[in-house]
Amino acid sequence: LELHSFDSLQAVGETMANKKSEELKGTIAYDLAHGEEIMTFFNTIYKARCAKEGKEFIPLSSEKQVLGLPYKDARNGKRTVETPYHYDGAYMNITLAIKMPPTGGELIAFPNLRTGKNPLIIKLFSRALKHLPFLREMVPHIIARSIPNDLCLFFGDRTFHGVEPISSGERLILTIN
Repeated sequence: LELHSFDSLQAVGETMANKKSEELKGTIAYDLAHGEEIMTFFNTIYKARCAKEGKEFIPLSSEKQVLGLPYKDARNGKRTVETPYHYDGAYMNITLAIKMPPTGGELIAFPNLRTGKNPLIIKLFSRALKHLPFLREMVPHIIARSIPNDLCLFFGDRTFHGVEPISSGERLILTIN
């Protein structure tokens, strides 16, 4: 984002942390998530995905966009918790880092885990990954380390993902699904 837009987004995040979708109506976050540019971007990638999978392309709708400003605060000894590992219902997810702690707070992702595999096996394997942290260390994964204004794009419906707790500082991101 342009610097003045990012500053505006950061200001919204600081006053509306942990708000979602309609609660953010009228803000730069809402306008960004529902704008023509983001929808063109999403649909271009989704169209290529449909072509690769041999599926019919039905354009994504801005009315179905879900956005949020999840926030974690570990300042002054406060404890934070893991964002539980999960899949999203959305085809595509974007995270835009607004504030990141000095260490930790990264998105941990197991890309395309659901692709072309037995659904029952994947369900059981995903459940094991969710509840057994040592297993997450053993299975190949991606750690999306971000600094403010970094954008991360992934297929949330196929990628098992979560965020570990932070131990210092603050973490604020914009999510668009």
